[in-house]
Amino acid sequence: FTVSGNWGQLEQVGYDLDISIIRPHFQQFMGQALSGKIFGIGREWSVVNPTLLFAPGQLVSLLGSLGEKGYRGQVIAQQLPLEMFGLERESGQGVLNLKGEIGGALNQPTFAGEIWLPTPRWKDLYFDGIRAHADIRGRKLVLQPLVVSLPSGGSGEGFLEIDLGNSRVLGFHLGFEGLDATLLRPFHKDLADLKPVGKLAGWVEHRVAEEGAWAQMFEADLTEMYIFDENSRTRDPLLKTGVLSLKYRDGNNNGILDDDYGNDSDPAI
Repeated sequence: FTVSGNWGQLEQVGYDLDISIIRPHFQQFMGQALSGKIFGIGREWSVVNPTLLFAPGQLVSLLGSLGEKGYRGQVIAQQLPLEMFGLERESGQGVLNLKGEIGGALNQPTFAGEIWLPTPRWKDLYFDGIRAHADIRGRKLVLQPLVVSLPSGGSGEGFLEIDLGNSRVLGFHLGFEGLDATLLRPFHKDLADLKPVGKLAGWVEHRVAEEGAWAQMFEADLTEMYIFDENSRTRDPLLKTGVLSLKYRDGNNNGILDDDYGNDSDPAI
């Protein structure tokens, strides 16, 4: 390191030094090594071009600086496991990559750039890839456009808004086409029993203004879809295409749809 300036006035003393920290710990993140360079004059300081290594190939690098005045520069993240962000392996799996501009205060950074996840998994649904333009302002994360590549050639596009303060989904919309109906079987027992086949096109949407965590709109173009009847053991295709629209409420979030009076309806209905 080097030090220069007027020692009689410490506020004017400048310094710079290379840093290397083994096993750094930052909030919930534990890394293998942190490297960078510190510049300062008096009480003002900044860390320039820091790189945080989590494992071989897994890192976050800032091409710029961070200090008392906040962040400034370009941030790059490579191959970060989703488990690092609190996602349990039973719920999903994959790695996050991002590249964009970072700014703002240390306790409230802003970000604008691209993120992508190659071949992620959510529950029993596997994706060929997910890409999005991401904006972080305050506590809100907005992914728009959000582009999803589905197995068997399907695709989807839309947006997603998340309140980072309480990890709450504020809203999303995803239009899709070429969705293999067999991929939906693991998500609901009735779908598994019906054994749907074919391709779906439509959109799914969630709005905070609706009632309950289950409230959403769903519209789908039913093409090449078969219905299996347990009683007659017949398996026949739909005679013609159509539109299926469902709008429902679940104000107490117990998984049972509400009736017109806000009470649980008969689960058998």
